[in-house]
Amino acid sequence: MALRDDGRKPAKKHRRGPGVPFVKGDPRINRGGNLNAAAQAWSINYRNKLAEDLEAEEAAKLDAEAFRKNRPGVRADVKDRLMGKANQPVEHSGEVKIKINAIIVKKVADG
Repeated sequence: MALRDDGRKPAKKHRRGPGVPFVKGDPRINRGGNLNAAAQAWSINYRNKLAEDLEAEEAAKLDAEAFRKNRPGVRADVKDRLMGKANQPVEHSGEVKIKINAIIVKKVADG
């Protein structure tokens, strides 16, 4: 058994009990995060109401304007909407070449 740098024994590994910790549909699984039920409901209602009241074109204009003004977080939000949000950071070693195709939409004046 290898000792730590200070000469002590390494800490014991704590293992969970046998079996699967949760079964599918277990009510103890907290999929909504640390928010209480009222806060979760408020957030869902807010997003639904915003989606009803805000047209997609209007939302795109607001995002584009904020993007041009370099507002914090907007660049990441726009990128996530255009390219999709990454599920998990990817770690790699060595050289990796990635080709990204971008679609640029321009408004053409009616004429």
